[in-house]
Amino acid sequence: MPDAPRRKIVPLLEHDILGPNLKDLALNPSMLDFAEMIMDPYVQLDSYEISGFPIRDASHKGGSDRWHRDSFHLADCYTAHYERAGRNHEVKRYTPPLACNCLIYLQDINEETGPFRMAPGSHLNSKIIAQSQVYEQHPEQKFLDLKAGDLVILHHEVLHTGTWNTSDQYRYLISNFVCCIAIRSISR
Repeated sequence: MPDAPRRKIVPLLEHDILGPNLKDLALNPSMLDFAEMIMDPYVQLDSYEISGFPIRDASHKGGSDRWHRDSFHLADCYTAHYERAGRNHEVKRYTPPLACNCLIYLQDINEETGPFRMAPGSHLNSKIIAQSQVYEQHPEQKFLDLKAGDLVILHHEVLHTGTWNTSDQYRYLISNFVCCIAIRSISR
């Protein structure tokens, strides 16, 4: 469990110092044009924040944080429904994302700061990770090599997590979560 709480700056756009400076980033045409190209011709900002991931004891080095999807329809309250319906491992056809989490890393990501992990193709199945296994290694996980300023755009149904941060500083990222107009995530 955490040695310290996760830090957040939210609502970011209303922050006295950071808000005016980060407004242009939230409206970055390249990022929004890409999101509109893969989602819908009209997207809206759902949330915008800076998240700081705490420093963990060195014994956590290499350990996985909690695997999750950013989608609202696979929240924990639906787990039992999917399992009862026998859909826990169901393969489904690709659907454009209803939302994308645009993550901008503010530091280089390495073994100490905790690499980003994702399960490629996980947006094409309904697999749900049992609560007892959300902190375990995923058999299909891939690590992304990220540098300060890199942008990761995630389909809202991709399983992903971070690795525990065992460096001597918080790990920071900006999350710019956009969704199709009139669709808001109920899990946020």
